[in-house]
Amino acid sequence: MSQSEELPRSWARVRLGDVVPYGEAEKAEPADIPADAWMLELEDIEKDSSLLIERVRYSDRKSRSTKNRFRQGDVLYGKLRPYLNKVLIADRDGYCTTEIVPIRATAAVDRRYLFYWLKHPEFLEYVTGVSHGLNMPRLGTDAGRNAPFILAPLREQRQIAAALDSIFQRLGRCRQRLEVVPALLKRIREAVLEAAVSGRLTEEWRQVHGIDQSSWRSAKIGELVTALNGRAFPSIDYSCNGVRLVRPGNLHPSGRVQWNDQNTVRLPESYTHTHKQYLLGQGELLMNLTAQSLKDNFLGRVCIKDDPEPVLLNQRICAFRSIGPEDVRPYLFVYFRAPSFRRFVDTLDTGTLIKHMYTKDVLAHEVSLPTQAEQQEIFRRVDALFTLAANLEGQCGEAKLRIDRLMPAILTKAFEGQLVAQDSSEELSREMLERIKGGHEAREPSELRRPLGSVHGPGRGKKAIVAGREPRERKRA
Repeated sequence: MSQSEELPRSWARVRLGDVVPYGEAEKAEPADIPADAWMLELEDIEKDSSLLIERVRYSDRKSRSTKNRFRQGDVLYGKLRPYLNKVLIADRDGYCTTEIVPIRATAAVDRRYLFYWLKHPEFLEYVTGVSHGLNMPRLGTDAGRNAPFILAPLREQRQIAAALDSIFQRLGRCRQRLEVVPALLKRIREAVLEAAVSGRLTEEWRQVHGIDQSSWRSAKIGELVTALNGRAFPSIDYSCNGVRLVRPGNLHPSGRVQWNDQNTVRLPESYTHTHKQYLLGQGELLMNLTAQSLKDNFLGRVCIKDDPEPVLLNQRICAFRSIGPEDVRPYLFVYFRAPSFRRFVDTLDTGTLIKHMYTKDVLAHEVSLPTQAEQQEIFRRVDALFTLAANLEGQCGEAKLRIDRLMPAILTKAFEGQLVAQDSSEELSREMLERIKGGHEAREPSELRRPLGSVHGPGRGKKAIVAGREPRERKRA
């Protein structure tokens, strides 16, 4: 909201320092902090969601620097890299790094209303713009006091905060359900692959076609395909134009070779003639022979190159080519991704610092091979089911993005006065502020210091939840 936009009549645009004592934190030296006290660091707060990830005792931090002391009900604001949007409401007394600013609620401001304002897009834009420091920007105290604040009548603040609590709780539950979908789909994919290579996936198909599973035969992979190992192409030969070089990073977990601005490397076009034995076309089955990453089954990851553009094969990757007239690579593409083969790959760890394996070990591995017709049916069914899973995963991702975009939009509406009805009988915010500044009212009414239970932010209900659990309580050794 720009300053020129009109607020409800009883509202006022003021500075944050006009309504709360920003930056007036009580300091605590290490010797004065009890060993079992809650010691909060920025890493304990999840960005954007404001979930408390872990609760740690001071004795486990082993920190010897000065800390800020906070009280139950204080709004804790992370001023370091403020774009990370780390804000928390303390559910108990504790101590925190000086990169976290405890803000005490006053007679003019409801703590939950303040919490939500500190996550408002306008406030985030302001603090991001005025923070100093290139690599680790932080919000200065004076800049924090001069930050914009939209002051509504106290009763409306509480109504707005209650409405936002309810909305964000529902959105939080929805997001939690969406976050379990990728792990569920991963288990479904593994079950599909295991059913495919065991024969269970096409059991009904065999019955329809009068085929028995005894038609499957045992063969070593080396009897079905040959393996072409890639070549080392020095980086000095890399070019802006020319033929692409397929490297381990191009083998994507989806099972397809993927290219982008970051992972695409090219060699001069002349290399297609001088190194034509390493030139690959469409339909090649590729396997990664090294583990630059331990994530997503990097070692032994297989992909099909499904685009027609020729590429050169880099070292640490091999390409499999069928020996006989029947192309077994589509079935091997399924087999190589099955959990049973993944367990075999785990036995091939020959590296100390970086895991790697040899094609000779893969070629010596025995596989139970269906007939060519059943191989094709298995590949078709697995491909169809994986396409469905990918579509579901994409829809889940889109839904999470919509939730992420919806949250700041709701905050914007709330602080424009569009979330709850205004009461014309309410005291004007500026008049209330002037009255409080004049000392006619206590700074912190007892109502604002009521126990919070375990309120840590939006989408939480009565307890902080991270991926379906409460924040961990680290115990002393």
